[in-house]
Amino acid sequence: DGQGWRLPLRLSTFVAGSSGSGKSSLIWCLVFGLAPGVRSGLVRLYGIDLKGGMELTMGRELFTRYAQQPAQAVGLLESAAADLQRRAARLAGRTRQHAPSATDPLVVLIIDELAALVAYLPDRDLTKRAEAALNIILSQGRAVGYVAVAFLQDPRKETVRNRHLFPQSLGLRLKDREEVAMVLGEGAIAAGAACHKISTSTPGVGYVLGEDGRPVKVRAGHVTDQMIRAVATTFATPVRESVEVPPASAESPAPRRRSPRANSRQEARRG
Repeated sequence: DGQGWRLPLRLSTFVAGSSGSGKSSLIWCLVFGLAPGVRSGLVRLYGIDLKGGMELTMGRELFTRYAQQPAQAVGLLESAAADLQRRAARLAGRTRQHAPSATDPLVVLIIDELAALVAYLPDRDLTKRAEAALNIILSQGRAVGYVAVAFLQDPRKETVRNRHLFPQSLGLRLKDREEVAMVLGEGAIAAGAACHKISTSTPGVGYVLGEDGRPVKVRAGHVTDQMIRAVATTFATPVRESVEVPPASAESPAPRRRSPRANSRQEARRG
């Protein structure tokens, strides 16, 4: 309707959209809005980009913590969950709602392609650890100033089992009616959220549920590489922290070995 679009940041947000639907525009419009807070120290951005760093690396100077390898990403999530719980213990009895400050900034975790972190990793132990740490952030983070904004292409429940823990969802262009219902709820299409009918020529267009529960059509602006570099240079974070790679779990399954009997049966079949 021509008005400015404001996305509440106190709510962890689930963003789904097909390839080319404009997730990149939404990521960077969000980061640009937070950039002054990043420079002042009131906001810290944590970034996870398991697509080889193709999306977030260009704005690396804005991120306090950053990971583009699976084990490193799990380390980032686990350390963030531990920091969150320590902050909660410190604030308990003093306040019920976090207010950003230089000592206790708002932490915004941006995950590009969530499914690569919680569904597609070949190491099942890393997958479980990533999911467990993210669940802590999603379920306990709001009151103490930790929120996650996760982007992905496949919104199916078997892909992202903790989808229900995101209190806010946004649908860009999606494949079909079923995916729209997965992201915005069963009555979304009837209420006007036709994500599956968004044109491929309008990336960045999507639907988000308003305060009254009805869908609102929105659009994130086009972002160029030059804009990302300029903002990253101008609003670079004053705090950069390395991410520890977690040790391999002792519970990781050992390679399966064939028993002598199985080997003899296999040799018999060859004969």
